Amino acid sequence: MNKYIVWSFSFCSLLATVAMAGELPGNKPLQVAQAAAAKKTSGAATGKKAVEPAPKAYTIAELYKQGDVLNGKKVVVHGRATKVTSGIVGKTWTHIEDGTGEPKGGKNDIISISAARGGEVGEEVTVTGTVAVNPDTKKVKLEDATFRK
Repeated sequence: MNKYIVWSFSFCSLLATVAMAGELPGNKPLQVAQAAAAKKTSGAATGKKAVEPAPKAYTIAELYKQGDVLNGKKVVVHGRATKVTSGIVGKTWTHIEDGTGEPKGGKNDIISISAARGGEVGEEVTVTGTVAVNPDTKKVKLEDATFRK
């Protein structure tokens, strides 16, 4: 009986260690798995056509191209949610793709940071937020975002 308890405890400890190792920053296998999951929900991977931009909305390619000019300005973007993470610094971080931009340079999606959950993975959303460009990486995000479905 005791050997089963020890074995069970050892097995659970091993599983917990493996699970925690996948959550470490810089862990390539987890990042690759997340990228693969995001591709499965993007328009290109699912065979769906690119998301049509909303009137008076910027495409993600335009945001990256005009990022320095738009930095600090409120804009509208329409796209598909590819990843949603809640509870980071009390906010929800939603990755948005619209079929434009350059996947090779990581400039095919933006992150929208909002106080409330805006959408689910795979849903088309219209996001309004303030452009913030990282001066080092030139990645674009939308802060204080609000969502419409």
